[in-house]
Amino acid sequence: MMKTMGYVVACDHYEDGDAHIGDYDPKVMSAAQQALDLCRPLGKKWPKEAQVKYTAAEAIPLGALRKDAAANSFGWLIVNQHYKDLLANNAPGAFEMLRVQLSIAPKKLVKTGWWIANVLAQREAVDREKSVWKPDAAPGKMRTISKLVMCGSVDKSWPWAFRLAEMPSVIMVREEVAAAAKRAKLTGLQFVEPAKFRTLG
Repeated sequence: MMKTMGYVVACDHYEDGDAHIGDYDPKVMSAAQQALDLCRPLGKKWPKEAQVKYTAAEAIPLGALRKDAAANSFGWLIVNQHYKDLLANNAPGAFEMLRVQLSIAPKKLVKTGWWIANVLAQREAVDREKSVWKPDAAPGKMRTISKLVMCGSVDKSWPWAFRLAEMPSVIMVREEVAAAAKRAKLTGLQFVEPAKFRTLG
């Protein structure tokens, strides 16, 4: 893996037969989603009945549930116990682990033993002049990135993981975390060098 100031992008890894999580009960989860997007710890405010759902069009996840991380449309890291343990051991203090259930329609199956890894840090880390991107409607934010260049101030004194302040759906983790996941043969996430990262759109 090429050195990129110590960080890579953590992305969902889709394969044929995979489904993705794209729904939840807004009465239960809307406030929690805002906190997750802003990297705020939730603690006891996290709803005990937290549940995310596979969309009706993707009612049978097939290979998705055999992975260690669940693809989703929210920009969250949804992981099983194996990934939870790995992140605790290799990225100390970087995540708050929040228990969540996976709901699968139409048979109303519910899978337990899953967690949302709440990223607790956010940093401005994009070199806006060297990167290629399109602005979002929100001031200072990016809607798409077709070339990602990290700013020179990024180094390993930064947290083990953080969200890009310019585009909070993008999660950066240290290369050591990616290497540990590879050694453990965990699945469901891929780790992409910033120079090779592209958003959709």
